[in-house]
Amino acid sequence: MQQRTPRSLAAFSRRGFLIGSASALAALGAGVALVMRGDPAAYRELVRLPDGTLPTPVRLSIKELAVLSALCDRLVPAGNGLPSAKELGIARRVDRELAFLRDKMSDDVRGALFLIEHGGVAHGSASRFCALDDPGKDARLAAMWGGGALERSCVAGMRILALFFTYVDDRTWPRIGYSGPLVGHRSTPAADSSVLALTRSAG
Repeated sequence: MQQRTPRSLAAFSRRGFLIGSASALAALGAGVALVMRGDPAAYRELVRLPDGTLPTPVRLSIKELAVLSALCDRLVPAGNGLPSAKELGIARRVDRELAFLRDKMSDDVRGALFLIEHGGVAHGSASRFCALDDPGKDARLAAMWGGGALERSCVAGMRILALFFTYVDDRTWPRIGYSGPLVGHRSTPAADSSVLALTRSAG
């Protein structure tokens, strides 16, 4: 039986988060159809699991999953008692959840990842997002946040997804002082439960 998507994510899927002119969205869609430049091996290393194997994405390509992983590492940095985005498996959880949402949501996420990875040219840099060091990634995101509406909505939309899947994970609850839902039993895990189980067993 297909798991029910959280109401907040379902509304987010219907609404979408890429905002811009029709011409801008058409250009972005054309760009996503292209193969991302860069060394495929470098992308694979970003998503390789602790046991050395590669995950099998549900909706995203390995390269898109790698960009998402690098992005989540900066949007949800580890520390102050919080596990890292990689430990929480955020990128893989987002990818799996996309299978339960409307196609528009997948298209929006893939478009946002393309723009984040290759949008540096708009800010005087030809470097891919994944090729930057951590301060460089942060500077790129800050520049995009201060850029046009399309860039800003991409960063904001991906941040919402990253934070959503951070705080639905009970490993983050002690850090924010949340003791859990006030119910007598635990509900069936969300659609990405297999990812969560794999992440924990790998740890």
